[in-house]
Amino acid sequence: MRNFLCRCTGLSLVLICSVIFCTNQTLAQPYRNKAYDKGVMHYSNKEYNAAINAFDEAIGLNDTNTLAYMMRGKTFFQLATYDMAIKDFTHAIDFDPQNAEAYLWRGKAHAKAGEKELAAADFKKARQLDPNLAHKHK
Repeated sequence: MRNFLCRCTGLSLVLICSVIFCTNQTLAQPYRNKAYDKGVMHYSNKEYNAAINAFDEAIGLNDTNTLAYMMRGKTFFQLATYDMAIKDFTHAIDFDPQNAEAYLWRGKAHAKAGEKELAAADFKKARQLDPNLAHKHK
């Protein structure tokens, strides 16, 4: 009986550790997937239409993928499609209200779209969330 309990306890411990490890791995990079990585590659190569398609796929796999919304927004920004960029940065903010970079980029898109007051409000919020952000983007 004692050997049986030791084996069961050992097996339970292995299962618990496996679940914890798998959960931590999932939480460590919840937004990374092949589609996202492919989108980043296309973006880096200035293949913006292909990047948008890849980020669409990444968002389809996880519709709260803040990173994919940010990157797709940056891609739309590069294509001067500022209304679409603003929508994506807004989604990123909705899912992560403390995302200073999303406010900064949305502010840039508002500025390019001629919406100066909205741009100023976003820049102010970005500075409140991360006072050093402006220095990172010079």
